[in-house]
Amino acid sequence: QDSDWKLTLSEFISLPVGTVENQQGQDIDDDWVKERKKEFEDVIDSNHDGIVTMNELEEYMDPMNEHNALNEAKQMIAVADENQNHRLELEEILRYSEYFTGSKLMDYARNVHEEF
Repeated sequence: QDSDWKLTLSEFISLPVGTVENQQGQDIDDDWVKERKKEFEDVIDSNHDGIVTMNELEEYMDPMNEHNALNEAKQMIAVADENQNHRLELEEILRYSEYFTGSKLMDYARNVHEEF
């Protein structure tokens, strides 16, 4: 926001004006801000100095970054785990096979193109 080519926590978590329209929206945004703050502090700001440099951001954006792979795996399991037993059954895997094979992890070239 200040054109210094560095990202602070407040810049990272700021929401566009007019995003929040009601209390339910505010609650959703509050949760989003908490998650982004944790992600900024624990993952993106690798040297924990409160500022994200271009190098840190590039490392974070790298599709091969362990954090990205872990987040996508958790999301995929959450979607496919219909019976919510925290395990994927064969039927769930087969039912969501197109979802798994269409993931960013499976299509590295598409992911790189879309991200950049």
